[in-house]
Amino acid sequence: MQHLPSKVPFREDINGLRAWAVIAVVFYHLPFTYQLPGGFAGVDIFFVISGFLMTSIILGGNKNGQFSLGKFYMSRVRRILPALLFLVSVLLLLGWFFLTTPDYQKLSEEVAAALAFISNIHYWDHSGYFDSSAFEKWLLHTWTLGIEAQFYFLYPLFLLAIRAFTTSAKVLWFLVLLGFLSSLLLNIVVVHLYPIPTFFLLPSRGWELLAGGLVYLTPEIWPDIQRYRDKKLLFYLAWALILASVIILDEHVLWPGYWALLPVSGAALLIFINNQQSMMTKNVVFQWLGDRSYSLYLWHWPAIVLLYFLSLETNAAAVWLALLASVVLAHCSYQFIEAPTRKIFSGLSLKREVVVIFSITVMLSAVAIYLTSHQIKGRIDDRIETIAFQSENKNRFQCEKLPSFNEEMPGCLYGDKENIGAIVIGDSHSTAQVTAIAEAAQRHGMGVAHYYHDSCPTLAGVKLAKWLQIYPNDKCADFVTWVKSELNAYPAEIPMIVINRFSFIFGSTKEKKPAVYFDTYYQNSDDPLFINEVSNAFVETYCEFAADRPLFVMKPTPEQRHNVAKEASRELLFYGEMRNYAISLDAYHDKNNIVLRALDSASEQCNVALLDPIPYLCDNGVCPGIIQGLPIVTDEDHFNEHGNKLLLPMFNKMFETQ
Repeated sequence: MQHLPSKVPFREDINGLRAWAVIAVVFYHLPFTYQLPGGFAGVDIFFVISGFLMTSIILGGNKNGQFSLGKFYMSRVRRILPALLFLVSVLLLLGWFFLTTPDYQKLSEEVAAALAFISNIHYWDHSGYFDSSAFEKWLLHTWTLGIEAQFYFLYPLFLLAIRAFTTSAKVLWFLVLLGFLSSLLLNIVVVHLYPIPTFFLLPSRGWELLAGGLVYLTPEIWPDIQRYRDKKLLFYLAWALILASVIILDEHVLWPGYWALLPVSGAALLIFINNQQSMMTKNVVFQWLGDRSYSLYLWHWPAIVLLYFLSLETNAAAVWLALLASVVLAHCSYQFIEAPTRKIFSGLSLKREVVVIFSITVMLSAVAIYLTSHQIKGRIDDRIETIAFQSENKNRFQCEKLPSFNEEMPGCLYGDKENIGAIVIGDSHSTAQVTAIAEAAQRHGMGVAHYYHDSCPTLAGVKLAKWLQIYPNDKCADFVTWVKSELNAYPAEIPMIVINRFSFIFGSTKEKKPAVYFDTYYQNSDDPLFINEVSNAFVETYCEFAADRPLFVMKPTPEQRHNVAKEASRELLFYGEMRNYAISLDAYHDKNNIVLRALDSASEQCNVALLDPIPYLCDNGVCPGIIQGLPIVTDEDHFNEHGNKLLLPMFNKMFETQ
């Protein structure tokens, strides 16, 4: 398959390398046992390949006087859009019958972003690639298309602008190298401060594509370097770098960061070596997969998301069936969409090609945009829809921003701002539950001030572990310090209420990897030294707060281990019944044992009042996730407005004692 519209020869080594890259990505995404821990590095290999080929096409065509910017753009559109249009059309059609309105609206948002080639920006704004919620996003993988499309648009303008001022190959090479080094440095520095945008945005990813450009340009500047192509040591080093990336690395490294140099260097070396005879890439299987790599990349992720929607992600047979289906769909997409449309459209005039492709894209985008904000009545059973919408039944109170509000340290006022009855401090759990406090305060003619920071335990000196990839690790400590200074503006008799998801401190139950640290980072959350530091932080922080004003700390609420609203509605939709979502009270105490003991110590030593939600949420040793026929949480642990109402009596009592 020639890289139209240039005369760049087809390279079997690059085609085989595509196969390796897509295999790495697919086996990274496969659930649990079948994962390649660092398979996400396959994307970085794709970027290097794209950078090399785009540089070849642009400069090769420009050198021969045959390059056309319009034809270049349309060749990229012809390569990417038809298969993508087919995929999103199928998803929208099937989603009409098999997705609840909240799920269908989110799919439609993703479709609109994908067709505008801004998926990377969309997902940066909505989540991280390694989040557990990733398995609910049907088109998450199209973030890479967003980066490539943005690069394809800007890169030829950059190269042609340089060519307009100079024909010097060395100047061109130097400026591409400068772009490469600038982007690489930005990536390495900023990944520690803002890991999610670093992952998703072109400025911090551009160096990977420019690495491919340098592979094309460097031999032209220094022809003598080509004698190293025959060095077997370089060939083995390249494969060692790639294999080490996908086998040794995992999602806990800051990515891309400097670790991404491994797969990028490996891919760049292999492309430079240009070995057309290596059985690592030339064999029939890898050439077949290389041809279908784009379609396989497109189809494998929706197949995996479907496993999670059907609650089959732990079923080995279902996982392998999803993999087989992905390969079959990829073959069909390649055979009946990619190859034919490329031939058909390349035979049309540029004007007709633009009209046809963009008309289809605009119509499909318009449909997707309409569906993002409209509920089509009668499409899905009302009972199922009601349960599904509990995942969206979040904080709807009108809140006035605090005078000191800023994006780094946000805060809100609820109700009567002239008569503040409580100051609520906490993380996203406090945001989920503050509406119940505000309603209780309003019943007593008072308002509520709320200071919050997601994923930040309200503990002095707390820092986030770097593997979390959320934001700078000392931001939580800064938030607590800032809150202390803000409290001086309120009379001492106004009580403070702390609400946190304290289990977050200890990371996941499975990995036992702490999410926070104080003076020393401990590798295991069961480490007695870590537990002691956490317990001391509870006592010291809350004793300090309690010395200045009445302090209430809410004990942890039960966590359901399932996204109740979404999973229950999907089970009803697909299977006609749902499981009994609940955890035992014993499981609750086991999970929160350390925190409960630390809170008891603070209560005994400093007169900290503890609010206990358990009597309002649990009965007969069981804590259900569905009460009065509706889920009480929006996900696994954040309360929705229905769940909040169950805690109103507890907050009412608190205000009655003032």
